[in-house]
Amino acid sequence: MKCMEKSAFVVVLEEDEYDYSPDDPTQLDRFGRAMLHGKGYDRWYDKSFNVIVMKNGRIGFNAEHSW
Repeated sequence: MKCMEKSAFVVVLEEDEYDYSPDDPTQLDRFGRAMLHGKGYDRWYDKSFNVIVMKNGRIGFNAEHSW
């Protein structure tokens, strides 16, 4: 836990696959929600940012808003 407390950012290895298409707003909404809060227990909101890597290789980013 001390390692997590000292870290500047976190890399999250997501178990699920998310994809998006600019032509399909429902996919983009689902992808956005996954980047924002995931499952609720796998994002570290006290860190500057989270790099989220999906099972299918898609990568997302979640930054602390006052950064």
